[in-house]
Amino acid sequence: MLRQLSRQAALLHGTRRCSTSFQQDICIFGQRYQISRSFVTSRCCFSSSNESHASSSTSALPTSGILSKRLTSIEDLRDIQPGQRVTLAGWLTQIRIISKHLAFAVLLLPRGRGRIQLIVRNDDSSSSLDIPALWECANVHGVVQVEGTFAERPQKDQKASKNHAGIAGDAGQRDAFARFELNVDSCIVLNSVQADSLPFNPTDVNRETNEESRMRNRHLDLRSTRLGDNIRLRSKVTWAVRQYLHEAGFDEIETPILLRSTPEGAREYLVPTRLPTQASNPSSKLEPQFYALQQSPQQPKQLLMASGVTDRYYQIARCFRDEGGRKDRQPEFTQIDLEVSFVQGQPVSSKKAKGWTLGGEEIRDVIENMIRAIWKAAGREAELGAIIGDGFQVMTYDEAMRRFGSDKPDLRYGLEVTQLNVDRMLEANNLSGNNGVEAFWVEADSPNASVKLLLRKSKHIRNLLDQNEVEALDVSVESMTDLIEEAKKNGELFTKKHDAKWASASAKPGKRMCIFVAPRSAQIEGGSTSLGDVRRFLMAEIEANGLLEKSLDECKPRFLWVIEFPLFTRADPDKAFLAKGRWSSSHHPFTSPKAEDTEKVMSLLQGDGHSRGESDERALASIKGQHYDLVLNGVEIGGGSVRIHDAELQRRILQNMLQLSPEEVQRFDHLLRALSHGAPPHAGIALGLDRLMSILCRSASIRDVLAFPKSNMGRDLLFGSPDKRKDEVLAQYGLRKA
Repeated sequence: MLRQLSRQAALLHGTRRCSTSFQQDICIFGQRYQISRSFVTSRCCFSSSNESHASSSTSALPTSGILSKRLTSIEDLRDIQPGQRVTLAGWLTQIRIISKHLAFAVLLLPRGRGRIQLIVRNDDSSSSLDIPALWECANVHGVVQVEGTFAERPQKDQKASKNHAGIAGDAGQRDAFARFELNVDSCIVLNSVQADSLPFNPTDVNRETNEESRMRNRHLDLRSTRLGDNIRLRSKVTWAVRQYLHEAGFDEIETPILLRSTPEGAREYLVPTRLPTQASNPSSKLEPQFYALQQSPQQPKQLLMASGVTDRYYQIARCFRDEGGRKDRQPEFTQIDLEVSFVQGQPVSSKKAKGWTLGGEEIRDVIENMIRAIWKAAGREAELGAIIGDGFQVMTYDEAMRRFGSDKPDLRYGLEVTQLNVDRMLEANNLSGNNGVEAFWVEADSPNASVKLLLRKSKHIRNLLDQNEVEALDVSVESMTDLIEEAKKNGELFTKKHDAKWASASAKPGKRMCIFVAPRSAQIEGGSTSLGDVRRFLMAEIEANGLLEKSLDECKPRFLWVIEFPLFTRADPDKAFLAKGRWSSSHHPFTSPKAEDTEKVMSLLQGDGHSRGESDERALASIKGQHYDLVLNGVEIGGGSVRIHDAELQRRILQNMLQLSPEEVQRFDHLLRALSHGAPPHAGIALGLDRLMSILCRSASIRDVLAFPKSNMGRDLLFGSPDKRKDEVLAQYGLRKA
């Protein structure tokens, strides 16, 4: 008597009658069992060949089996031949049962190797093996092992089912699988899936699944071709980075993740520990102690440079920041982290002639060559021509903000911002504040009329004239007309229009254009201006409406070095919480000032930092740092700087410039001691691997290039973290609920 395996849900195709029964030996957990097809239903049953009839009431066997033999290697599948016999395993993504003797299925192989058409053609009615019943038992996305022989498919079927190669993966292997089908003569169910238990089908390219369900079932979502290709490409890129840096003489060194909390600017994650500490009041309970998860390996890698154990360090580092979730940010992220010692503190003449006015050019050379290695590993060699030559374009922070209204401009399109340079007619102004953006529709071929409209209607222009005590009648219309013509030229798109009717209409007389007007401070600050935000919004709308010849993702990559940032800022909202009204470092407090500004820095360091006048504040705002950002297609993918390697200068900047308290300065004591013990000049950079991969994979969110991302709110819906802990657990750390 057979020992039945109970099924809790109906099978994929429900109940169907059969005229025959059969038995077939299979191996499960090292024992040999018989599998039987019921006369009445398509329920799968397992039985041990040595069990007696009296054992029919015993408990059900598990629904999973083990591999009966070694699978055919990938090397043996690279050159498939008709008649070749193989053993494969994977997931059944489609099942179509015609009869016991004819059935079709699609097998999804692991690691994105492709899909194979499975077919059962069994004309021998005496055969006891009912593979279709096993497929029904396994269900869609059940795991099976199959054996069979390859046969070439008809041409029409090859074309209809050709696998999409995607961004990564072995495209040639996938195409080969599309040319063949596997005639299956043996099958083992390794793990079955309960009918209707899947929240979604990950291999259905037309599915519309909400983000929460995808993240809660990330293990299933990763089975899709798109996400799987992204993760595998990330592995290739990481290997290419390691290979390049090792060949360039870098040493991979791990640094601590559990560190001491230091006021570097961003919010940290604190980790309580059960290590006891003496309370400040002996009569009170022990005070809790905390680690801080590293925001970056910044301080440890500077200590490595001071130690001399290496002069070229790198690490694929995990970092943590307690920031609000956005599409380009995660609470934990990965950096390609570099540091080099004995770097130049000033540019050589050849580099300066090409716009690089800082030291640390050794870092620039390493990064540009590494980017080329990454693009090659990603199979994007055709784009290399755009990024090979004299190096990436260089632009100062001030120029980027003036021309594009952003410190990370996207250079793939035009839409440049033009300064309403009233200085041609008036003394320099100091317009401050931001009162919104004005938009005026004007005739494109009538610049004089446009000037008159702006002088009459624009509140921002009237305010500018009022501040300079100038009447509108005194403004030179001719000069203003030149500015309008300049703005019209700068505001053109680089890319051609996709719609022929629109292009034809734009060539007709009487066409209209929109002029946007907004004020900004004469002292450029922050990461964007009002018109910079308008520029990005307009381009997103233009692309969303299909008005481009090709999407921006299809354009060649545009890399840009942005340099000469202000050393200090009060315009970074991410750092305002810890700054509490004080100046913050635009990059971090270890960035060296430009050599040309050293005298200005030393002058400001003479005071105590707490009694600065207005002129000192302006001088502080004008100091430029040796800070460089690498921007790709409008996204900051990396940032670095030449570091301060003098202990006294570092201490004075912390105390006088940033006005840190003695307790805050003391938290950097380990770094100050290392600098005072003979630290060489050094510089470094960190590239955001997640952001870089999202661009390579043409993904709108970095969540699509991470195996297990967090939600926008910083929650992990798959693992259910963070979660609450009981009072007795908190007490072990000296904590209690508020």
